[in-house]
Amino acid sequence: VYVVQESGLSQGSPANFGAPASRSSDGPANSGERFNHLAAFRLDTGELAWKIGGASAGPAYPLGGEFFCGPPTVVDNVLFVPGQQQTELQLLAVDARRGELLWKTTLGDLPRPLASDPARQRIACPVVWQNGVLLCPTAAGVLIAVDPLTHAPRWAYRYGVTLRESAYRQRNENTAFLPDLWWDAWREVTLKY
Repeated sequence: VYVVQESGLSQGSPANFGAPASRSSDGPANSGERFNHLAAFRLDTGELAWKIGGASAGPAYPLGGEFFCGPPTVVDNVLFVPGQQQTELQLLAVDARRGELLWKTTLGDLPRPLASDPARQRIACPVVWQNGVLLCPTAAGVLIAVDPLTHAPRWAYRYGVTLRESAYRQRNENTAFLPDLWWDAWREVTLKY
């Protein structure tokens, strides 16, 4: 069984929006960096098999500071999961048995990191396997198809979105937790292929 687990609260998360950075169980107080873990549990015992991700640990650990943006999709013992480090959106391929990174490819650059985008933090982007292609939603106004053999994007489809925050602002309601605040950022996504 594979799950994405929150790794403690950090600045910008909905539970403590706007509060100073907190101490996470993964290390020292962070400065607003958002990350989580991808974990595997044994189905027969419920024991933790492996866990990846967590706080940034320098260039030696390529998944440090990774925010897994949705549940993994399993195809032939490989987990495909979208992730974001800083402003770089990626597709990651992880060995399902050992939790080792097999490869990752950059899907694009976003205008701001997740710590500055609390509404996007809550939107799951599950990868879909269809006819030998990985369909990667981004929650940023673009759907990207990736070839799992070449690790390269085949095509991208940009879609328009509607910003629906104006009615809340007119009533002076707190818009910090609205799920639609980031919808206008789709025009700023830079595709990398």
